[in-house]
Amino acid sequence: MISKNKIILSLIFVLVVTIAGFSVFRGLAQSNQDNKISVKVLRKNQIPSEIISEKELDDSATPIADYEDSNSNGVNKGDNRKIKGKRYDNASVLSPDSTSNVGEIISSAHWTRGLSEFPVEQSDLVIVGKIENSKAYLSNDRKGVYSEYYLKISKILRISSNISVKNSDVISIERFGGRVKYPSGKIIRYRVEGQGSPMKGKKYLMFIKKGTLDNYNLLTAYELRGNKIFALDGSRVNSYGQGDWLFDKHNNEKFNKFRKSLRDKTKLDLGGEFDNE
Repeated sequence: MISKNKIILSLIFVLVVTIAGFSVFRGLAQSNQDNKISVKVLRKNQIPSEIISEKELDDSATPIADYEDSNSNGVNKGDNRKIKGKRYDNASVLSPDSTSNVGEIISSAHWTRGLSEFPVEQSDLVIVGKIENSKAYLSNDRKGVYSEYYLKISKILRISSNISVKNSDVISIERFGGRVKYPSGKIIRYRVEGQGSPMKGKKYLMFIKKGTLDNYNLLTAYELRGNKIFALDGSRVNSYGQGDWLFDKHNNEKFNKFRKSLRDKTKLDLGGEFDNE
């Protein structure tokens, strides 16, 4: 007969094996569950785009003018800056009172009237290039604000006969709006509804109209982000993606599809894929 002690030892052994097996199974199950969680390792100072919205990225790309700084307007500048600033006089969008809780003031304008998704016919210059810098300036009467974006040209797709630029040139492109810093430290953004701000270091396909004073005005643009395309203007720059804009169809569009659409509708060819160098 089997002794009572052997029976007890056998039961203990079975219990230990059962517990160990359950622990291993639970560990494997947990491991499989963990494998379903995507982990992103970020470089120093890198912020994942999933955390910051497109609107927030656009806000951060908008240059800042200091309301009290004479260097932000034409007061102590040369004639060229005064001439530029005068074009934005009487805008009546800025106020010296920054005590309100407003963080953004949007002007409504029918700026897309007559434009297509690819406004080639209205453009004197269609180029690909990278934004190297940007600055915001107040109008001479400090009632308006405008931004200048400095673009280094890498490819010219269309150019009017009255324009003389070439690859590797850096040109200044204007757009109404910008962020204004008040003496209280408060910063308010001013912009036209649906218009975005090109971001420093990013590459764009830009549609540009030459002004009467040899200045360049930005009609619209598309960011070439790796193998994807994102419209600079439209619903992506509005809070919660509100609106319905003719540029929206190209947001998150693959490069090759965008290139074909551009070629079919305008006969302009982007050529090979562009990276983010």
